[in-house]
Amino acid sequence: MRMNQAMAELHEMSAGMISNIGGAGDTLNRLESMVTEERDRAAGRARVARDAVDMTGVEVKEAEMNALADQALADFAAREGISIKGAAQPAPAERSMGATEKPQGQ
Repeated sequence: MRMNQAMAELHEMSAGMISNIGGAGDTLNRLESMVTEERDRAAGRARVARDAVDMTGVEVKEAEMNALADQALADFAAREGISIKGAAQPAPAERSMGATEKPQGQ
């Protein structure tokens, strides 16, 4: 019995909301516009925050880290006698990693 009363109240409330707002389609349009406004506001806040951050220090640090990574790779390749595309051919070096002899049958 209580469940039926609760259901009846819910139906009355939903019927009142639809008729008061102007129909189900109008309600969805309002909801869509509210979501669009919030999304636009959030995008605006993100743009302002991005523009407010000084990226020059970050870009310099990124370039420095990339240069260090390239240097470390070049040092490793030179130590192991590995050639890197676009780099001068290193002199053959004794390898400290991996197989030092060719497998039999090759």
